[in-house]
Amino acid sequence: MPEINLAFKKAYRECRFFGKITPLNILYALTFDFCMSRGKTNIMQNFLSWKNINKSPLLKYYSAHLSFLFGDYKKTILILNNLTSLYPQHADMAFLLSETYRLDDKKELARDILELTLKNSHRLKTWLLLANLTANNEDHQRLKSLWQLYKQKEKIPAYHYELGIYISTSAMRSQNYDEAAELWKDFIKKTINNEAIFPTNSCRRKFSSAKASKALIDLKKVFESAGIEFFLVSGTLLGCIREGKMLSHDKDIDVGVWSDVRTEKVIDHIKSSGLFYIQASRSSLAIRIKHVNGTAVDIFLHFKEENNYWHGGSKLKWNNTPFSLVKHRFLKDEYLIPAEYDLYLTENYGDWRTEKSKFDSAIDTPNASVLSSPELIIHSYKQLANAIYLNESQKIHLHMNILKKLGEEKIQL
Repeated sequence: MPEINLAFKKAYRECRFFGKITPLNILYALTFDFCMSRGKTNIMQNFLSWKNINKSPLLKYYSAHLSFLFGDYKKTILILNNLTSLYPQHADMAFLLSETYRLDDKKELARDILELTLKNSHRLKTWLLLANLTANNEDHQRLKSLWQLYKQKEKIPAYHYELGIYISTSAMRSQNYDEAAELWKDFIKKTINNEAIFPTNSCRRKFSSAKASKALIDLKKVFESAGIEFFLVSGTLLGCIREGKMLSHDKDIDVGVWSDVRTEKVIDHIKSSGLFYIQASRSSLAIRIKHVNGTAVDIFLHFKEENNYWHGGSKLKWNNTPFSLVKHRFLKDEYLIPAEYDLYLTENYGDWRTEKSKFDSAIDTPNASVLSSPELIIHSYKQLANAIYLNESQKIHLHMNILKKLGEEKIQL
C-alpha cells in the first residue's frame, strides 16, 4: 500500500509540473513509472510510437526520456530544448537534458542548463551534477564561486553535508586536494558546534534486493548481447554464496570484467540498452551505471599480474590471488564467479560467513592497498564528520587514527 500511495503522489506531481492533472495523464504517469521500475522501457517506447505525442508535453517528456535511454541523444535534445523553455520549474527534465549534453561531449551546454536550474529549483542534485562536470581548476573555481554566492544569498545552507560532498568532489576532480581537506576540517568544526545540517535516513534511498536482482538480470542480457564476459565480485559475490540472493544491506551491485575489454564497448552497449544510465566516475578503473529502477552498479576492470589479480577505484586497489572463473547457479540462471570463491571472499572480507552490515570497503577490506592517499584522506574526513554527528565514538577514533597515519597530524577535536 505505501508503494502504491507513493506512485500516485509521484504521478500527481509529474502531471502538476505540466499543468494538466487529468485522469488520463495520471494513468500515463503511473504506466511510465511502472514500466521504468520494472525495466519494461521497450513496452513504453512501443506504446509511444503509435501515440500522437505532440499535443501532450507529458508524453513528449517521456518520449525524450526513452530516447535518452536508448542512446538517441539527438532526438532527446530536440524535444527537451523546447520543453525546458516552457517548463523551467521541472528540474528532472533539466537534469536529463544536462546529462544528455554531458554524454554527448557538450559539457558547457550541460553546465549552462544546470546553472539556470539553480535559479528555478532548490534541488541539491543540481550541485552534484555540476560537480560531476568539473574537469580542471577553472571549472572548479566557477562552481565554488556559485556555491559561495548562493550561500551569501542564503539560498542554500552554509554547512550542509551533501553539499560539502559535492563541492569537495569538484575540488578532487580538479586535483585541489588541500582545498577539499580544508573544507572538511571547517565542516567538522561546525558539526561539533551543531551548526551543520545532515540529511535524515528517510531521505536516503533504501537498497532493494528485488530491484537489485532485476538490475543484475538485465545487465547480464546487455553483456551477453555484446559478447562481453563478466563475473560477480565483492558484495554481490558474497550475497550469491552466503545468502543465495542479493545482500539486503548492500548499496550497489559489483561485477568485474577483464581489463582487455574496451570500456568504450561496454559504455556504448549500455548507452543504447534502454535499461541503464551512465553515471559520472572519477576513476578510469571502473564504470558506474544505474538501472532504471534506481539500483547502482559498479563495473570494475580487473587486471592480471603474475601473482596478483587486482581491481581498484579512486582511493584503493584490491588484490586477490589469481583465479579462474566457473559458472554458478544464481537468480534462476548461471553467472560466472571466481572458482576458489572461499579464498577470494576470505581475502576480501576475512570471516565472510559472519554478517557485517556496517562493513566499509574503504577501510575494512584486508586485501586493500592505497592508490591515492589524498583521496583516502578526504574520504576519512568526510566519514569523521558523519561519525561526530552520529556520536559514534568507535568510528571517530578509527578515522582519527587513519588520518594521523596518512600524515594529518594536526587534526584535533
